[in-house]
Amino acid sequence: MRAFVAIDLPSAAPIPTSGRAIPPSDHLTLRFFADLPAASVPAVVDALSEVARGSAPFLITIEGTGAFPSPRDPKVVWRGITDGRAALIDLVAHLDRRLSRVGFPSEDRPFVPHLTWFRVRSDAERVVAREVLASGGGPGPLSVFVRAIALKESTLTRDGPIHRTIASAELGSPSELA
Repeated sequence: MRAFVAIDLPSAAPIPTSGRAIPPSDHLTLRFFADLPAASVPAVVDALSEVARGSAPFLITIEGTGAFPSPRDPKVVWRGITDGRAALIDLVAHLDRRLSRVGFPSEDRPFVPHLTWFRVRSDAERVVAREVLASGGGPGPLSVFVRAIALKESTLTRDGPIHRTIASAELGSPSELA
């Protein structure tokens, strides 16, 4: 199954484009599994629980915009993480170490804290992305108190992905199966 570990975020308003609105991301991805075997889910939930128990809640601030691979050729428009960046990097490093102990290889690239704001899938969305990036536009800063992390399943559909929480764990406490 396609799955990921994430921090859930408050809902945001859709991004208007010519033709349709782009729903913004409602989570900040910490680790992505392209194909997580069902038999591995309990080990991932255990790792998630252990990491959560050993981590204190913290505040992050989401602000600023950028694009991957570049503002000239945006495929993903993101918002940056300012306050809480170091705590977020530490949380992901702890998760990566714990997952490596149960057979998941460490990530090849270092974790770059960001929130995927929206993906660019059409020429109209590319125009909107370039305008947003050139103007420095976008929503103002958003502060979020991180209290939990979750394992989520992602099912791809024609209308976009559908996410279902498999398990969540509050920081500083045991996990709860969803």
